Amino acid sequence: MTHIGSYAQVILPGVSFAEKDGTFTNMERRVQRVRKAISPIGDSMPDWKILCDLSTKMGYPMGYQSPAEIMEEIASLVPFYAGVSYSNLEKGGIQWPSKNGGKKRFSPVEYKGPAEQPDTKYPLWIIPRGFHYHYGIGTTTKRAMGLAKVFPDSCIEIHQKMPQKQD
Repeated sequence: MTHIGSYAQVILPGVSFAEKDGTFTNMERRVQRVRKAISPIGDSMPDWKILCDLSTKMGYPMGYQSPAEIMEEIASLVPFYAGVSYSNLEKGGIQWPSKNGGKKRFSPVEYKGPAEQPDTKYPLWIIPRGFHYHYGIGTTTKRAMGLAKVFPDSCIEIHQKMPQKQD
């Protein structure tokens, strides 16, 4: 149990990274296989199984039997993942979009500003610093000496020019 977990009303029995089997897509757009090193401990279950069980209890049955089956559905529905399968991931990963081994370019999109702006009720932009270098909340990376040199502490930056409160 983590410190933040102690505040939760519900704890889902997810497995650790060493107990997971499936895939992940990294920042390079490379889809890679993940293989579990040990069997799940105690009552823990893979994330995909927890989501399937929750979905079923909420009235939408999800009868997947394996992560490979989930990847097949993703590949059939998400164009960037077309052609990705467990069998072709055995060769060291695939960069999407990968249909028939080809690659595409990213398409430019029109800029959209933030959905919310500071106002009289919430007058500040708050920009957290430091945590974006850590995976999750940093429980597995905060002790990494290299990362500690980049950002030894986390902080919140607030622009010196505060908006004036209007009455």
